[in-house]
Order: sequence, then C-alpha cells, then structure tokens
Amino acid sequence: MNAADKIFAQIETIPEGTKIPKPDANPYIVNHWGLSQSGGFVRKHKAMFYKMSKCNTKLKSIPLPVFAWACKALVDTGQLSRPEYERKFELLNSSAPCTYTTLGGVFVLLGEAVYEGNGIYRRKRK
Repeated sequence: MNAADKIFAQIETIPEGTKIPKPDANPYIVNHWGLSQSGGFVRKHKAMFYKMSKCNTKLKSIPLPVFAWACKALVDTGQLSRPEYERKFELLNSSAPCTYTTLGGVFVLLGEAVYEGNGIYRRKRK
C-alpha cells in the first residue's frame, strides 16, 4: 500500500462527532458518512458530511474521489493548493468554497499536513 492509499484509509475511519480544524475559524464537525452527488459528479459517491456546529442543521459533503485526489496531490507534490483544487473541482468549490479548508483540515487532523497560510497545506515530513 502506497503512502496516499494509507492516508486515504485513515480518512474513511474518521468517526461522527470529530472536530475538523479550520484556520482562523471554529472547527467543523463530522456529521456522518453517506452517499452524495455533490460537486458535479455524475453518480453518487460515498462522502463525509459535515456541519459548522452542533446546532447547525445545514450539511455539506466531501465525496471520497475528492479525498483520493487530495491524498495523491499531498504525497506527490508535498502540498495542497487552493488554485489547483479550484481548477479540479470547480463546481464543488462554487457551491461550497469552505470545502477546501475542511479538506485541508482533515489532513491536519490526521497529522499529515500543516496549514502554511494563503491556501497552502504542506505535507508534514515523518
């Protein structure tokens, strides 16, 4: 199993109720895992659904193919950048721009990245 696959496997085990760190904002909370067709994907994919707080009922989601892309980008290039994410996932970004920092926050939560500012999440060296 390569490094990207190992990180991806960890993502799928994040339990409901987990707080996802956000730069300069309150953490988001994992609500549940389920099927989503967000982000312009033609078919439904397993996704992590999250919300802003315990009392907020509006859910957003990140489909697993987005996590797969991010794992590969983080391992291959050593970073995630907002411009690259915006080009790759234009529809998802336009409907939920905070998804990028949630995505990066998952890697911070797992100890795989640090937020450097200006939309850059840099891979931690282990």
